[in-house]
Amino acid sequence: MRTIFKTLISVGIAFILALGGLWYVISPQKYEESEIKNGPWVTSLEAGSADASIYQRARIARSGLWALEKSEVIYYVTTTDSDGNKLDYNGVYKIEGSELPARWWGITVYKDLYFIPNEANRYSFSKTNIAYDENGTTWTIMLSARPQKGNWLPLGDKEPMRGERNGDLCLTLRLYNPNPEVLESPETIELPQIIRMV
Repeated sequence: MRTIFKTLISVGIAFILALGGLWYVISPQKYEESEIKNGPWVTSLEAGSADASIYQRARIARSGLWALEKSEVIYYVTTTDSDGNKLDYNGVYKIEGSELPARWWGITVYKDLYFIPNEANRYSFSKTNIAYDENGTTWTIMLSARPQKGNWLPLGDKEPMRGERNGDLCLTLRLYNPNPEVLESPETIELPQIIRMV
């Protein structure tokens, strides 16, 4: 009887460790060799392709991203600012960029991989709805919980209550029908800077 009990305990522990290891490997924040860094942004040319590893496919399925093939869209994601610090709900960030090398582009903010509810009903900015700076070639998005002038991307209507988890913030930049240089060297194209102001 003791042998059966010990065997069952051993199998149970092994199962829990294996499941935990798999969950870690397919974590959306877990990077692998196929992923490419460009400042704070990370991408992979294998997302949505038949060349993607089983782990990358599982990671994409877990994060809820319906990845298209790289000729259709390139996805860049970040959970940090340009200094490498984790995006913080209490921060005020300035995202600065210019026209991106794609037919259409958009930047979206997520918390725990979901849209962040807010009274402004604003979840993203794109090539077609962003207001450019006075020079007409650059743009600035303000990312914060409190309202800002201009292109404001809200982090929610209220600060989490004491002891409540803030959640992980993530910015996703999508380049639809990217120009050839994006596919050739996604690590060198000029992408938006994310600067913490407060």
